[in-house]
Amino acid sequence: MLLGHFMNIGFFGVLCIQVFLYFQAFTKDHWWLKCFVTWITFIEVVQTVLVMIDGVRVFRTGWGNLDALGAVGMMWFSVPILMSVYTVSVSFFAQSFFNWQILVS
Repeated sequence: MLLGHFMNIGFFGVLCIQVFLYFQAFTKDHWWLKCFVTWITFIEVVQTVLVMIDGVRVFRTGWGNLDALGAVGMMWFSVPILMSVYTVSVSFFAQSFFNWQILVS
């Protein structure tokens, strides 16, 4: 579980660098693409903060307490709700983008 939290932080750092480079390199992209990248980044920031809150609860304040591992905490929101919003957003955008490409060509 601790390794998963460390990987989450590492991948979040990679995401931040990718978003920064995207906004630096593709300044002429459509506004809706930039809004979508911002939306996905916002969802990921919220999800990472909620996971870190649970990580602090389990590994800092609940260290040695086996009941802390079984407590739900913020997982009820960060896993099913945020991940479904994230998945639907990405799926809708990908399908819409490919449909738009077919329509244009």
